[in-house]
Amino acid sequence: MNMKTTFLPSIAAGAALALSAGSINAANVVTNGDFSVDATLFSTFPGYRGGSNPSDIPSWTFTGSGGNSGVNGTLAGMHNPFGPTDKSAADTWGFLQGAGSAQMQQVIALLPNTTYDISFLAANRSNNPNASGQVTISDDSTTYYDSGSNSYDNAAFQTVTTQFSTGGSFDGDVVITLSNTSPAGDNTVNYSNIVVDAVPEPSTTALLSLGGLALILRRRK
Repeated sequence: MNMKTTFLPSIAAGAALALSAGSINAANVVTNGDFSVDATLFSTFPGYRGGSNPSDIPSWTFTGSGGNSGVNGTLAGMHNPFGPTDKSAADTWGFLQGAGSAQMQQVIALLPNTTYDISFLAANRSNNPNASGQVTISDDSTTYYDSGSNSYDNAAFQTVTTQFSTGGSFDGDVVITLSNTSPAGDNTVNYSNIVVDAVPEPSTTALLSLGGLALILRRRK
């Protein structure tokens, strides 16, 4: 009996530490990845930056030499002319309009020798089936992630998800770039729910399993 009394709290304590570590590792390093911050302020049609709308999208910098960017959404007071036909997968999204020159960027901090999950929603404008976009994560010398130029679905948002890793000489700060790579015209690409988070280390995963065992044993007492 004493063995159980000592053993279970110890496992529970380890599980608490593991859950804490897992939460830290799983934190999204992208800020305003769903474009929801101040989204309802983009209320003047069609949602471009500037004019009576905010001059910038919070946490994102427009770096293109042409075209424009802005925020659309299905929330009250917002407009959504640049979304796909079915907009149900995202409440808000950022759009890039322009022929191969419109980009949004954000500096993010990553760790060396770490594997990351990346996922995002992407879609072409409903009447732009030939539009294309690209997402990259890079610094001055290395590209850590490159989605390639893709023509996304214009019927609904599609989910893109994969992994990438940083190296040992990595210095910590990189730039995530959302691009419109369409060949010509005013084709529009939309992005939302951009998440980049570290994959938990095996030791953390093992501790989480140990925490689950502790809960099972406690319920059987």
